[in-house]
Amino acid sequence: MIRIRPHHLLCIRGFKGKGYSEDFVDNMRQVITELYTDPTCSVEITDGTDDICRACPKCSADGRCEDEEIVRRYDRNTVSVFNLRETNAGFCDIMEQIGRRLDQEHFDRVCADCRWREDCI
Repeated sequence: MIRIRPHHLLCIRGFKGKGYSEDFVDNMRQVITELYTDPTCSVEITDGTDDICRACPKCSADGRCEDEEIVRRYDRNTVSVFNLRETNAGFCDIMEQIGRRLDQEHFDRVCADCRWREDCI
């Protein structure tokens, strides 16, 4: 099982190999590969740091993000916009659910001020 913050589901969809550091990008690729390689892979949607955060230079030793307030807003908006209620679910099912609702308005609502927004579109 892979632990994922809600907004990282959108990051996964738009990932183009850019990130905070080389270690972060390598870890992101590894997590994405694992998720897409195993169609039965389950994810645990978490409200804290996840398997992507573990290689982020903005994640402190105690597991808090330097931008925690912003990140929590992204997470809340993702849960709300895409109606993510299950904490444990199949990755493909969740991505299908997001794909059905993803449009420019929803993307803007969640990601309007994200620094990676232009790299994701």
